[in-house]
Amino acid sequence: MSGDPLSIINIDPENRSCINHGFGMDNGKAIPKHVDTELPPVEIIEDVATAVQMPNDIPIFDTLVIEVPLGKEKLKGLILQIFVPFLLAGLGLKGNLEMTLASRLSTQMNTGGFEDRKRKWKIIGCNVALNQVLSTAVGFLASILAVTMYAINHKGEVQTRNVLLVLGTAMLSACSTSVIQGWSYTQNLWFSWPYTVMIGTILFAKRYHLNPDNIATPVAGTIGDVLTLGILSGFSYLFYSAFETSYWLIGPVVAISCLTCLVPLWVWLARKEPTTRHVLIHGWIPVIVAMIISSCSGIILEKVLSTGRYFTGLAVFQPLINGVGGNIVSVQSSRIATYLHLAYKIPGRVPQDYRFCHSPCHSFCSHSNVNSRTARLLLMMVIPGHLVFLFVITFAKDDAMTLRFAVVFIAMALIQVSMLLYLSDVVTHFAWKKGLDPDNQTIPYLTALGDLSGTGLLALAFFLLYVTGTNDNVH
Repeated sequence: MSGDPLSIINIDPENRSCINHGFGMDNGKAIPKHVDTELPPVEIIEDVATAVQMPNDIPIFDTLVIEVPLGKEKLKGLILQIFVPFLLAGLGLKGNLEMTLASRLSTQMNTGGFEDRKRKWKIIGCNVALNQVLSTAVGFLASILAVTMYAINHKGEVQTRNVLLVLGTAMLSACSTSVIQGWSYTQNLWFSWPYTVMIGTILFAKRYHLNPDNIATPVAGTIGDVLTLGILSGFSYLFYSAFETSYWLIGPVVAISCLTCLVPLWVWLARKEPTTRHVLIHGWIPVIVAMIISSCSGIILEKVLSTGRYFTGLAVFQPLINGVGGNIVSVQSSRIATYLHLAYKIPGRVPQDYRFCHSPCHSFCSHSNVNSRTARLLLMMVIPGHLVFLFVITFAKDDAMTLRFAVVFIAMALIQVSMLLYLSDVVTHFAWKKGLDPDNQTIPYLTALGDLSGTGLLALAFFLLYVTGTNDNVH
C-alpha cells in the first residue's frame, strides 16, 4: 500500500487485483474509482460509510484490500527464521517490555516506516525513550508488589531499609538493562549508529530481506531477561554488602532519585512520535495486568514446591515451559498484528462482517486464515525444540531422564502452546476490532497467561507422574 490511507497499488487482475488505481477525495469523503480490468465494473472501497451509499447493482469487495500487500513466505525460509531464534530463546526467558518493543518496530518496518531514514531514527529513539519510562515504572510497581506480598505473608513485618533495597535494585536493574541493550556503538559497512539489540536484529532482518516478526521478539525478550537477571544479581550483591555499614542508604536512595528525575526527559522524548505517544497514555494496563498474572504464577510455584516431595525438580523445568510458550506466542501475535496493519492500517477499521472469535480449527487449519500455516508450524516446533532443551537440562545435571517424564512434559507443553496460539488469534483480532493496537496490547497478556498456564500444567504433570507410580522424574 502507498502512503495514502485510501489507495491501492500493484495489484494483478489474475490474482484478484489491479494496478495503480486508488480513491479520489471530495470534501473529505472517499470517492471510489473503477478498476480498469477485463472483469465487470467493480468498486473497491475501504470506507464502510461509503459502501452503504453505493448502488445495489455494483458489487463491492471491501475485503479485497486484505490480499494486496501480503506475500507468501517460503516454508523453508520460514522454518529457519523461526526455529533458530526459537532454540536460542528457549535457553533463556522472555521479557514483556522487550517483546512489545520488538513487535512495534517489526510492524513499523513491514509497513514502510523505516523507508525514510530520518523518520526511522525518530521512531527508534522515541521507542527507546518509551521503554525507559516503562522500565522505571515496572521496576517500581514490581517492587511494591513484592513488598506487599512479603508483608501479607509475614503479618506486616517489613523493614524500611529492605523496602529501599528492593526498590533501588529493581528500578536500577530494569533501567540499566534498557541502557546496556539500548546504547552500544557499532561500526560496519552499512550503518553506524547507536542501536539496541532488538533494533539491530530488525535492521539486520531488513537488510537481508527477512521477516522481523519471526526473529525479533524471541531474541529481544531472551536477551532482555538474561541481562536483567545478571544485573539484578550484581546490584543486589552490591547494595546488600553495604547493608551493615553506616552508608547503606546512599546507593538505593541515589538510584531511586536519579531514575525518577530522568522520567520527565524520557516522557518528553517519547511524546515526539504519535505511536509512542499513544502507548505512553494507553499502554499501562496490559503491562500492569501481565505483571500481576505472572506474580500469581510465582505464588503458585511457591505453594506447589512447599506441598510435597512429588514436586521435587519442578523449578528446573518451569522457566523452560514458560519461556518457550511465551516466545512462540509472541511470534504469532507479532505476525498477526503486522497482517492487520497491512490489511486495514488503522485499528478499529474493519469490514462489517469482521469476526474476532473463531473455532480452533479456523486458527490452525483454515485456508482463509493467512496465519494458520504459521500456527501449525509453531505448534510442530514444540516437540523437537523441547527435546533439545530437555537433553541440555539432563546433560547439565548429569542425570538420566525417564521416557515417561519426557512424554508427559511434551504433552503438557503442546496443550499450553495450543491454547496460547488460539488465544493469540482471538485476542489480537479482538484488540484490533476495539480500536487498540495489538502490538502494544496482546503480548503482555499472552506471555503472562503462558506463565500461569505453564506453571499449572507443569505441576499437573508432576502430580500425574507421582500418582501413577513414577516418583522420580529425573534419575
